[in-house]
Amino acid sequence: MESVKLSVLDVGLIRTNQSAANAFSSMISLAQHAEKLGYHRCWLGEHHNVAGVVASQTAVFAAAVGAQTKKIRIGGCVLLSHYSPLLIAKQISQKSKCLFWCRSRAFGRLLIRTMIPI
Repeated sequence: MESVKLSVLDVGLIRTNQSAANAFSSMISLAQHAEKLGYHRCWLGEHHNVAGVVASQTAVFAAAVGAQTKKIRIGGCVLLSHYSPLLIAKQISQKSKCLFWCRSRAFGRLLIRTMIPI
């Protein structure tokens, strides 16, 4: 029987009395903990213009999380309306070259909010 592959989603919330740096550190810690528990993937949410959220550059932060983990796949949602297609393609290509084990991406439109794993 095939096992169920579990994933965790982190949107980078800044908790009360927490700095942005601490929130990023908590995101890395969650990914590491999920990896130890055997989770398959860690999705990083992307949000813009929200005061209580630090995750607005998913591609950049996915590389930082990937550098601190060993085998968990790292995925991120990219809001296509915020970036040029060339920038997105370059970021995904670079991440895939550096972190070959964690190729998970999702593309979403701002209003529809769809996520399509590739």
